[in-house]
Amino acid sequence: MYFVLKILPLIEKTRPDFSLLVIGENSSRSLEKLVSLGCIETAGSVKDVRPYLAKARIFINPMRLGSGMRRKVLEAWAMGKPVVSTTIGCEGLDARDRENILIADTPEGFARAINTLLEDGALRLKVGQEARKTVEDRHDRRKIAASQEELYAQLTRR
Repeated sequence: MYFVLKILPLIEKTRPDFSLLVIGENSSRSLEKLVSLGCIETAGSVKDVRPYLAKARIFINPMRLGSGMRRKVLEAWAMGKPVVSTTIGCEGLDARDRENILIADTPEGFARAINTLLEDGALRLKVGQEARKTVEDRHDRRKIAASQEELYAQLTRR
């Protein structure tokens, strides 16, 4: 709702053709009245986000509260999608602003970051490629498991 009420109107001023697909539990119910405006669609809870991510030009994560692993950002990164997120939305990840993600914490900054990625195809491609590389280098399960095994081996040798 924060995105729809505070950020979306700023984007629509410069991009009247902007459309938003919201995926998530209860998204249909909470946005029901706004869907009739035409620029918002909801998919509710889905088993596999990959088909939706494949169609998206960018992934937005306007998260303002919460904790835990930022799985949704990692999923978008794994598919090479450029992400716009708040600082809280990418905590704990190797997020580097304007390298593998765009980070903004105000409605104006968030809207500007989205518009920048939509207008600049080269930046959109670069950020998406760096995002994919970050997942491969820092979040690949096999690399993490090997690192953990090495740590355990070192500890048991002591």
